[in-house]
Amino acid sequence: NYYRFSGYFRYWQREPQHGDNRFIDGTAFTTVCALYEAEQQLMTACADLLRPLEVLFRTRFAYAYGDLVGNAGAFARGVGFTQPPNPGAPRAEEYALQNLDQ
Repeated sequence: NYYRFSGYFRYWQREPQHGDNRFIDGTAFTTVCALYEAEQQLMTACADLLRPLEVLFRTRFAYAYGDLVGNAGAFARGVGFTQPPNPGAPRAEEYALQNLDQ
């Protein structure tokens, strides 16, 4: 992403907050690229480590919430959902199904 990458430039620019985007003498494009690539690798490693925890927490939350709300099949009967502010309004699933036919 260009905008994410260009954000790394600011550390090596003279006074970007005042519009001076010239680079400090001795700044190397390879240095900026290396930092960006290292951050991308760190981000990927963190995401890989956190993904199983996210699934675990979501699964445990869903189980606990389902247990709190009602018996098996409660969601199929509409139990546990936030009620719409206007009960007479068309339901979201009706709107979605209607638009599938277009």
